[in-house]
Amino acid sequence: MKQESSSNTPPHKRWSPKRKTIVIGSVVFGLALLAQLITGIFTYSFAVIGCGRQPVAANRFGADYHYYEPGSAFYRVSPFYDYYCTTQEAKAKGFNPGD
Repeated sequence: MKQESSSNTPPHKRWSPKRKTIVIGSVVFGLALLAQLITGIFTYSFAVIGCGRQPVAANRFGADYHYYEPGSAFYRVSPFYDYYCTTQEAKAKGFNPGD
């Protein structure tokens, strides 16, 4: 007697474990990259870890080179900001106070 497969999917259309791992890994990597591009959260998170506290956020938008300290009305996480541990570091890179 011929054994029937537990699935109705033909064997040539089933995904191997290696292929599943590659596809799932690619999707997770793509989502992480998208999150970074949209929010800048990874750059900010690494700056927080490196500084041991919230970093100074510096904005290079247009001709304005301003920095914002934590608690400022304009302080935010953005993929367009650079982050420095101190205001002195931001000033040394040519940024001015933004408030």
